[in-house]
Amino acid sequence: MSGLLAASAVAALAHGLVSCGAAGSGSEARPLSPAEARRLAGMRLENHRDARAGLHAVIGPRDREVRLAGWVDWARPMAYLSVRPPGSGAPPGLSEAVLVQAVPGLVATRPQAAARGSAATPPVAPPPDRWTVRPADPAATPLDALLALLFAMGHPARDDAGLLAHSEARWLRRDRAAGVDVDVVLGPAVPSAPRAAPGATGSGHTAGPDAPARLAAMGGAVQYWLDDRARVHRVEALLARGLPVRVDLNRGDRRSPGLVAALGGAPVAPRPVTAAESAVLAQLRRRNHAAGGGRLRITLPTTTGAHTAAGWLDWRDSVAYLRVTEPGAQRARLLWADRTGVATRAAPRTRAARPPLPAPGAGWQFAAWPTRRDAHGGFDLDLLLNELLLAGLRGRQEGAARQPVAHRLRGDVLAGAAVTVYEVRKEAERGVRPGAARLRYWVDGAGVLRRLELRTRSGGFAQADVLPGRVPRLSVGR
Repeated sequence: MSGLLAASAVAALAHGLVSCGAAGSGSEARPLSPAEARRLAGMRLENHRDARAGLHAVIGPRDREVRLAGWVDWARPMAYLSVRPPGSGAPPGLSEAVLVQAVPGLVATRPQAAARGSAATPPVAPPPDRWTVRPADPAATPLDALLALLFAMGHPARDDAGLLAHSEARWLRRDRAAGVDVDVVLGPAVPSAPRAAPGATGSGHTAGPDAPARLAAMGGAVQYWLDDRARVHRVEALLARGLPVRVDLNRGDRRSPGLVAALGGAPVAPRPVTAAESAVLAQLRRRNHAAGGGRLRITLPTTTGAHTAAGWLDWRDSVAYLRVTEPGAQRARLLWADRTGVATRAAPRTRAARPPLPAPGAGWQFAAWPTRRDAHGGFDLDLLLNELLLAGLRGRQEGAARQPVAHRLRGDVLAGAAVTVYEVRKEAERGVRPGAARLRYWVDGAGVLRRLELRTRSGGFAQADVLPGRVPRLSVGR
């Protein structure tokens, strides 16, 4: 886990767990020995090195358990789970059968068949559509608190063993888990920070050289079932008062499920573009214009569901014409975008996925691009459409001037075609770290744009796919 992601996991659990104290520890509980503190300090590093594990989890009291199954990947990091709620009385946010994919700070969910009881492991290849993306909120949602806890269990460095030895961490008992002998220890939910100097205040730990560091200041107390190699096999904690969670890890299950496109897809390894790749980007608009365009499909995940759109993109005339479907809307709408702005109107009541040809000549409401704003700024869909139209304008070369802010992210495959995924940061994004800019360009071997990908305001990713082919004559009167 990078430093940035580790920090987000720590912040997420700052108020996300209720300290479980030494509940059930019995009279054997005692402070950690130096060797036990070193083993607990190495637990997160061991998870990061192992990278992946299967898991089964149970949230809630026995009479209304929510069951989860899937995988956690500490190296990426990501989690992928199937959630099966009880018949009734599920905790907030856990009352529906869903698939869940998550990265630190973001949660994507998708409905699945509403079977009850034990959660089946989700398909290794996740379904590509119908994902909803929202920011994680561990303080409000038990599922998000569990995900934050899972992410915090992996880290590319050891915890501070000295701090753990001089803390409220405790050895509780010997036990067996996953067929191996383990020590059950009480430790912190998040990586422990180095101790403050004696007498210092403001660190979250009790000041003074002799006072033990409080687990409540480190995300809350968690019970870990640790083997002799510092590998954890079971975890128990309280996600909220009266809401226990138990996670059993299968260290031998090292399958690597894919990350859905709504969360960014496969991992990226940004590097500056080469001179040859810079030349490809320099010719991108000219080659797009020569290609002419094609069918256009857009998927835009939001916190309420996925907006979808289908129609055509004409690079030669700088026109996009779409039928847009929004979650919860009673009726689809038609959208026409060109260099001047965007026009919309209600779509005819039909099952057709694409808009009618010719386009209706009346009933349109037009807005120039500068006026298309909401309370949060520009629309995500507008940004996609504007950039798509610009991608076909001749005479605006990218060239070597773009090379310092252009990066190759990865190779991929789209609709059976090999593509290269690039990131070209805008002028306002020059301070953004490579791989974190808003727009990604999927370019095929002919140097033509096949997908434009946008990091949305909710943190997920939208995709606009251009399927090369003949574009019908597009015109509209308004």
